[in-house]
Amino acid sequence: MNCHCPGRHIIEATSLDLVEMGEKYRFAPDVTKAVKVNLLEGAALPNRRVDCISTLRDIGMSPALRNMDRELKQRAASLPNVKQLNKDVNVAFMGLPLHAMNFVDQALPYNFLHSFQIIHDVPASGVYRATDNARPVPRTG
Repeated sequence: MNCHCPGRHIIEATSLDLVEMGEKYRFAPDVTKAVKVNLLEGAALPNRRVDCISTLRDIGMSPALRNMDRELKQRAASLPNVKQLNKDVNVAFMGLPLHAMNFVDQALPYNFLHSFQIIHDVPASGVYRATDNARPVPRTG
């Protein structure tokens, strides 16, 4: 059936027998596990999420990580614009989950301390006219 309607997959599924459906509609093991966890523990998940956020907030605000963040920022020879970028970022806390998860790109905290590399020149979009008398944008807040 080749109709282009929102319920097409339901129409197709009703015409299959259960054996064919099992072969055609198969979830990856991690998806199946996630669905089972959600069905078994779904009601408790929002409270667990709140607890996890609270724990992470406590870790991020711990004296050890705040002191480590301060020391990292003092040791880094950051340019003024980089210091402005990272002033509200706890770089030590950012590095903690990246390291714990063995994340592919662990350079993010380093880049927050030393600057992000520009990969190539960004061409002018032509939206704004170049001017020698640029006025600063007023800060709000």
